[in-house]
Amino acid sequence: MKLYHLGIFLALVILTGCGGFIRGEKTGNIPLTGQYPGLVPIDKKIVNYFSTQDKARYLGNKAPLFDQYGLNSLHVCNFTLDGPENYLTIEAYSVNSSVGAAGIYYYYKGKILYGGGKDVEVGAQGVLDTERESRNLYFYKGQFFYALVYTGKKPVPDLVPLAREIADRTMGENFKPKGFEYLDVKGISTQFARVTWGNALNTEFLPPSVMALAWAAGKEAKIYVSSYNNKKDMEDSLLDFRRYLQLEAPDFKESRIKVGEGDYKLYTATDSTLGVIMVAVFEDNIITLVKPESLDKGMPLIRAIIEKARSLRYAR
Repeated sequence: MKLYHLGIFLALVILTGCGGFIRGEKTGNIPLTGQYPGLVPIDKKIVNYFSTQDKARYLGNKAPLFDQYGLNSLHVCNFTLDGPENYLTIEAYSVNSSVGAAGIYYYYKGKILYGGGKDVEVGAQGVLDTERESRNLYFYKGQFFYALVYTGKKPVPDLVPLAREIADRTMGENFKPKGFEYLDVKGISTQFARVTWGNALNTEFLPPSVMALAWAAGKEAKIYVSSYNNKKDMEDSLLDFRRYLQLEAPDFKESRIKVGEGDYKLYTATDSTLGVIMVAVFEDNIITLVKPESLDKGMPLIRAIIEKARSLRYAR
């Protein structure tokens, strides 16, 4: 049987059993045989793609994009759902951060659904592809992004209960990455917030980041929150960022910004390509404001974001 998802043929490499694998992240948190009503595996084996070559074989020319989001491994299994001709493929993408998982979700929602679809309460965020008769459902939770792709006969089954079952099996909280919360302050258009591709700002040292328009700082201003799994990775990126600004911006300046009882590192510079840049650090996050009309217009936003981050941090 041949199944197609977005034009990509499933050239399956057999590695471990669909019907009897160990529950957990190594197999994409996909339900075992008999653990979800009506879900019956077609493949004798689940497909696990770990190597760059295997992932590229499945994802085609999209493989480099997924790598930018920090894709570690991909798990795929074909099923029938509530009937022998009701074909369903489940794809589970394991990435190295919740921001990366959100990034893949926003890619699908923007590039595949063109911002449409019906939002559903699954995981941190979920969307049903209503333009294709609700045959596809995409969601993410923790460090996993999932695609449920139905290619069987009509009527199309409700994919939401199965998606929620998978979400319940997935480690992590049902919340967006913290960068979205940090940017929820006056002067920022959070309704259009999204996750950038890897190498935010076209740099080699910033990971996928939450980005929004910062209209209070200027009509072209954008704000980025780059979050890290540990402080060392953040400090390494910050050092690279500092070196870049020192080389590219003659007016580079390092100072401190005091917010509440905290005292935080702040870089300011004027880059020939990016314009005015303000970079602040809060715990394991790098906050970057690009193209504010002036430092005076940008500083209140930087301060407000740190205040919001502090309030969330100490409220938990």
